[in-house]
Amino acid sequence: MIIISGCKRTPFKYRNDIQLKQDELEVKKDSLLSSLDRIHKNSDILSFFSKSKDRDLRVKFTDIFFDSSKQKVMFSFVDTVFIDFENVNLSRLSQDGNIYYPFIFKGVLNKENMWELEKIEGYNFVYAYSADRSEEHLRQFSYREMATFDWYGNGPIPYKYNIDDIRIFDGPLFQDSVSVRSGD
Repeated sequence: MIIISGCKRTPFKYRNDIQLKQDELEVKKDSLLSSLDRIHKNSDILSFFSKSKDRDLRVKFTDIFFDSSKQKVMFSFVDTVFIDFENVNLSRLSQDGNIYYPFIFKGVLNKENMWELEKIEGYNFVYAYSADRSEEHLRQFSYREMATFDWYGNGPIPYKYNIDDIRIFDGPLFQDSVSVRSGD
């Protein structure tokens, strides 16, 4: 059971309003996808079934926030996994055979201009039967609960800020080194 100690929206004056031009955003997304793909192929972080490392990621970004230097990023996405019906309890699948896994990651751009990414722990909404439901849960957590999250009643995880709070890049979440490397 996950216990939420309270919801806290980001005060308007701290909401991240860093804007990127569309072409710059597409380049950043491609770079993030490349880093996620390296993680997928070199670790089990994005794998839920034994064969899922052999599949291509099917990522839909839900939110991407950068710091003012565009060297740090917070982002969320939904990975769509098609499941072989023969190997899974059918009651746990959507009608199209997909399961939708939501994730939140942080990242820092390294000297080689590659993203070093780390999955945000504690957020464990395992999967949903629809992309919309998965995105809804991601946004609920990211925008209202992340700042006050209490993981299994063990006390708040020190994220301190929601994903859309510009202060997150100087807060406790980015004070630790990034531990899940992009395939390094």
